[in-house]
Amino acid sequence: MLHRYYRTLPWTAYLRHGWQSRTNAVMTAFHARWGAATPLFCTSSGRAALALTLATAGIGGADEVLVPQYLSHCVHEVLERYGRPAFGPSPRTRAVLVFHQWGFPQDFDALAAAFPADVRPLWIEDCAHVLEGAWNGVSVGDFGDVAFYSLPKLFSVSYAGVLRINRAWLHAPIARAWEEAPTLSGWRARWADWCYVRLYAATPALQHSAVSTASTLYRVLEAFPRGTAIRGAMPTTPAALEAFLRAQRNRFRVCLDRFGSQGVLRSGDDLDRLTPLVYPFFCEDSARRAALVAQCAEYGLRVDTYHFDVRRNLLAPDFRPCVPIPLHAGIPESVFQRVVRALPAPCPV
Repeated sequence: MLHRYYRTLPWTAYLRHGWQSRTNAVMTAFHARWGAATPLFCTSSGRAALALTLATAGIGGADEVLVPQYLSHCVHEVLERYGRPAFGPSPRTRAVLVFHQWGFPQDFDALAAAFPADVRPLWIEDCAHVLEGAWNGVSVGDFGDVAFYSLPKLFSVSYAGVLRINRAWLHAPIARAWEEAPTLSGWRARWADWCYVRLYAATPALQHSAVSTASTLYRVLEAFPRGTAIRGAMPTTPAALEAFLRAQRNRFRVCLDRFGSQGVLRSGDDLDRLTPLVYPFFCEDSARRAALVAQCAEYGLRVDTYHFDVRRNLLAPDFRPCVPIPLHAGIPESVFQRVVRALPAPCPV
């Protein structure tokens, strides 16, 4: 069994839980966490939630959307259909995609200070990797005009997303667009489940055979953005959700105690709430990184070299090479403990 830095949905979990929709219970748990009056919409994916937001806000043509320099190609595909991704502010900036890489909050203060008081872009929080966290007292998901979540990266569920509305002026148009949007159902829904499980299964052979279907699947999910079912295994009560997040936070604390916080923590972090998906294990030497990746594979972790923005500021990033150590509950405790004990000290940042 190989585990990625985000959750996967093995065939066994899908066969056990995939027949049952948990949407109502999940939304109830989220409302308990964010407030009963918070408008939430179930979407077919986080990508579909982003597309719905951009379309409703009227972003298109020469409009620019500020994005981080390290972002998934599937997100870029959506942005390029509704506007132009850009790496710096300009008079054409209409929106800013605030991506919390691996669940570490962006520096909200630096982002807000980059725009004059009379210029207010649409702030879109990409919370694909995070449910809980805060920067200088501002909770992740509260900063943006909207926030969207990609549930399969956090839980063992099939395709599903949540769109959260934080500004009253956006509620009515997005609610109208969501109501009028087509729903993925019937054979299309089961086909998408099949593709998703193959694409994100823990078996490398299945992942490789499903790569060619990924782009088709993403386009289908975007074409049918209105979600109706969250299928799989995830916490469905406020208490279970809190316990789930607490366990992930505890693993992060274990890594901090073992490897240190240099380059990982910043002054604006609330350590009691910080719940990242991974611990970024920094290493400048490429040969040593390759050895670390191979060592993790021996213990059942499928990781690779990535780059992490230690400034956490998409307008002025400072990317450093690292190997992400997964913290999520899909990793058995025995595997996690073996990896933490076996890895050497990280390189200084």
